Amino acid sequence: MQPVDSVADMLYGLKDKFPERTYYLGQVFRNTTNSYKLLWFMAILSILKRTDQIEIKLEEIFIEMLSLAWHSVCFYRLSLGKQDKLQDVVLTIQDQSNLPLDASSTTIRESIGQGYKNNNILKFLAQYVPMRFLSPWFSEQLRGKKDHEKNSLINILARQSQESVVPTPYYLDDSLTTIRLNQSWKIFLIENLGVIQAFVDFHFAKYLQTRNPNVPGIISLLSN
Repeated sequence: MQPVDSVADMLYGLKDKFPERTYYLGQVFRNTTNSYKLLWFMAILSILKRTDQIEIKLEEIFIEMLSLAWHSVCFYRLSLGKQDKLQDVVLTIQDQSNLPLDASSTTIRESIGQGYKNNNILKFLAQYVPMRFLSPWFSEQLRGKKDHEKNSLINILARQSQESVVPTPYYLDDSLTTIRLNQSWKIFLIENLGVIQAFVDFHFAKYLQTRNPNVPGIISLLSN
């Protein structure tokens, strides 16, 4: 795991060529009150490593999020936060599935996919995470809007942005069950995957360190 300044410099080293993209990624992770946005983006990156798809079902992303949280919660016994619902689901899955604490990511994904697709956490995540991740792109338009108005407005604006010079990374399809990646964002993420992955991994480790102050060296622990 890179030092703080090194991680920041790596991402912002891209800002001359990709000023909007680096700016908005920085805004997304500036304030993280729960793990959802971090794991959501980590899950998208993980899926992009394995596939070339431009459309990704929300269910697939949510299962990937649970898989990515598994080792932090089950193997290292780290807390994702007192109000974080993902942690409870991961622990329930581990208890009911009898999967080993150090199970492989493939095994975890398969187990979750077979038995936990209808879990309420997936519905909760679908309601909030995909659209709220995009909030920094539309901070001005969302100012003063009531909470229940924001999701539909964000998705409308995200669709419209695809024709602009500053598109969002994705938008939801008409069924609201699938994201469609912006092609230029997809290329950007794949071509700069190492830098972006280091950036988000660092933020996730820092998030965990804040919520587990009695566990020293989480950043180093997760890099092993």
